[in-house]
Amino acid sequence: MLLCAASACGGSSRPRDVRASVRDGAVEVSWDAAPLIAVYRVQLVDLDSGKPASDAVLVRGTRAVIPGIASGVQVEAVPGGRATGVVGAGAQGGSGSAWQVFAPWDFRGGTLSAEFAQLAAGERLAVLVVNFGGRDQAKAEVTVDGAGDPGTAMAVALH
Repeated sequence: MLLCAASACGGSSRPRDVRASVRDGAVEVSWDAAPLIAVYRVQLVDLDSGKPASDAVLVRGTRAVIPGIASGVQVEAVPGGRATGVVGAGAQGGSGSAWQVFAPWDFRGGTLSAEFAQLAAGERLAVLVVNFGGRDQAKAEVTVDGAGDPGTAMAVALH
């Protein structure tokens, strides 16, 4: 009955603004609370397959630290709806996995640093900068240090 009242007033029974980053071999997750909900079920997931990448944990509050590394996380209000979020590679420079997303919450002081100790033969590194929800014509600077093919081209575009 309480959930129906929250929905009728324009509220949602699902968490909002899920933010997650890798740090020290675990994923730190936070979210905005759903109205009238105190318990959440949190689980790491593989965004490609949708399969679980960790055991689910029940959390009181709006923060969790889950051991492991994954591309996504699901936060489900108990009872209520579910929200899925991307796991940012973290301000520590990422995990070295094949696909990594650095999210806005991974930046520190407007800067993001990522280190890749070694690329295997035939591997390539690409940087795609996406201006999601920022001001139009925003500028970004991408600096790549280290050895590379002389024929490597770099382009940065913000849309």
